[in-house]
Amino acid sequence: MTYTILAKDEKTGNIGIAMASRLIACGNCAPFIRHGVGIVSAQAGVKQGLGESILDNMKSGIPVGKAVEKALKDNAPEARQILAMNCNGDHHIFTGSDCGELTSNYESENVIAAGNLLSSHNISEIMVKAYNDNLEDDFEVRLCKALIAGDEAGGDKRGLKSTALKILPVDILDKSYRSYDLRVDYSINSIQNIVELVKEIKETQYEGLR
Repeated sequence: MTYTILAKDEKTGNIGIAMASRLIACGNCAPFIRHGVGIVSAQAGVKQGLGESILDNMKSGIPVGKAVEKALKDNAPEARQILAMNCNGDHHIFTGSDCGELTSNYESENVIAAGNLLSSHNISEIMVKAYNDNLEDDFEVRLCKALIAGDEAGGDKRGLKSTALKILPVDILDKSYRSYDLRVDYSINSIQNIVELVKEIKETQYEGLR
């Protein structure tokens, strides 16, 4: 019911995640991001605390794949889909056997995408391609374009209800780049709503948004 992209921006080192879902308020339960550690999306069978456990494991120095494996132990891994990436761009995708027939995942350098209950198996590849094909754009715009491409390719086969975008700058004290923590919790136009929010933020120049 969710399709997600995680990436590290080659130009800035910033990390980010964007997702869209049939689930109401996906941004409240699936994405996790921690400065100096990385990003996680714990989707499909959502369990509170699982994403934070993976980040804790990564923070302790455990490689990304092992961090996911350790957190999933005795936590019904067959029902989970996990995307994880550390601040170096090392990444891992896990999709359990009970995540539905139409799952998808795709990996490239510094960017990964995955989804479940999708309309087609190639949506993740389409999202990564859209991200990689727009190198001239700012990081947040590239993530939005990936979501748009996934949606235009069919997205969640049951429809769209919510979208989220989170970005952390590599230096949280650097006010030349804003962090993003945006959610649209219930709207069939939630991807476009996020795009409009990003545009508004980029056009608004005052300290409160930095």
